[in-house]
Amino acid sequence: MSDEQKTAVKEELFELCEKTLSEELNGEQLKRLEELVVTDGQMRKLYVEYMHQHAGLYWQHAGESEALALNSLIAGLEEENGEGHLSGRHGDDAGIERAKGKLVIGPWTWRKMAAAAAAVLVGGVLLGWGFAEKKTSQPIVATLVKSANCAWQGGVLPTEEGAQLQAGRLRLQQGLARLKFVSGVELTLEAPVDIELISPMLCRLYRGTVVAKVPEPAQGFTVETDSAKLVDHGTEFGVHVGERDGQTNVVVFDGIVDVEQKNSGKVQRLITGNGSRVSGEMFETMERAPLELVGGDDRILVGNTSAVGKQVVITTADGRGEDVYVQATDSDIHTSEQLLLVKNSEVFDAGIGYTRKVYLRFDLDALLSSGDLLRAQLKLAVEPSNFGYASFVPDAEFVVYGVRDDLWQRDQITWQNAPANNHTGGSADLDEAIELGSFFIPQGVYSGEVGVDGDALVNFLRQEKKSDGLATFLVVRRTGEIRRGSGLVHAFASKRHPSAAPPTLKLQLAE
Repeated sequence: MSDEQKTAVKEELFELCEKTLSEELNGEQLKRLEELVVTDGQMRKLYVEYMHQHAGLYWQHAGESEALALNSLIAGLEEENGEGHLSGRHGDDAGIERAKGKLVIGPWTWRKMAAAAAAVLVGGVLLGWGFAEKKTSQPIVATLVKSANCAWQGGVLPTEEGAQLQAGRLRLQQGLARLKFVSGVELTLEAPVDIELISPMLCRLYRGTVVAKVPEPAQGFTVETDSAKLVDHGTEFGVHVGERDGQTNVVVFDGIVDVEQKNSGKVQRLITGNGSRVSGEMFETMERAPLELVGGDDRILVGNTSAVGKQVVITTADGRGEDVYVQATDSDIHTSEQLLLVKNSEVFDAGIGYTRKVYLRFDLDALLSSGDLLRAQLKLAVEPSNFGYASFVPDAEFVVYGVRDDLWQRDQITWQNAPANNHTGGSADLDEAIELGSFFIPQGVYSGEVGVDGDALVNFLRQEKKSDGLATFLVVRRTGEIRRGSGLVHAFASKRHPSAAPPTLKLQLAE
């Protein structure tokens, strides 16, 4: 925003404040005032300062009786409406009449007194009470249909599952949430996300990752970022905005999306499989983008795959599947039957300390009579281990390897005999394994879904399908800890977890 634009917005705010004080504010102007104050921290500060200055001048120049009268009036209004909510434009008329009956009004006219009271109450409303009547009369934009294991921070909208959402801002710190817009669009938020809902056909993504599924009637649904404008034409696509670099990354899973770079006005049409990176200076497109959104600096979750072709889901609980972790020490403390524990203690220990690695095995029999494998995702459910301190582990990188030896048994595998284990903290024996991909979990995150996808995973599964019909993966944490032995133990749900999803392969096959 230019300096001239900023000045114009400030002047607009001050004019709306004056109209509030003079009781000349209409419904549209009230809506605009809320929009300015709720969504912009600088405007909120200016509003508070303006109203504070007005109140100070009033208390300075009003007599004692007028001050007592205004105090009583405000108390009467709050008592009538409950918790400071306004039930009308400036309060309940009956409540005002009752308050007036208890007061002796001084030199100020009743109209100015009511305006001053309204200014104080509107200030409280904008800073957290909420417009009681206005919220019920605003049009609904979307419904929060799923809010599992979510941690929310700030924002102005309700965050309970099933809540109907008006225009406003949501900030999801942890977990995964799904919105259903009135237009029919389904939008999945993958933490951390900062997003503003504007209308049933428009939202603005400030940071984080969303996956949009847009039905045919909702063509034209738009996601805006600081650098890009994405217009959908009936499709499924993912968008990520980096917190540190602000870069917009787009992948089209199915359909068509028009991507506009705001700085230049240049538009590029993306089709199924295409991707794009957009910033103020860069506009790059890819004919074949990886399913995982590229370039994400704080991304946790992998995107959805296209719905084209036959889909097969296999977990470690199916057939000859299995999952287990091995630990470098023989200690029986900090162990789990339900969780798959991962840690890299090599950095500070003379040896490798409490390092742990995870082994997963999938039975591929379901693929033997199926068509060619087109796409694949390995997905893991993040769970809290309650072992160690997150403060001593920075944003953590995890690496997934494909292992050729599938003959290990859960009750016999150890640190010493585990296949492809090079007995170090954060890697594998590359003579017996191949690196397939990596993912990150930000510091302090204990839930969500992570994983890898891409050509390396597809090729590995094709080879294993042709051999013994089993596929083994090794998961290690490449990132060490910054304090000896005290770092967090990361954990994923095993097939024995009572509620969370087990390790899962999501596959797409040719018809």
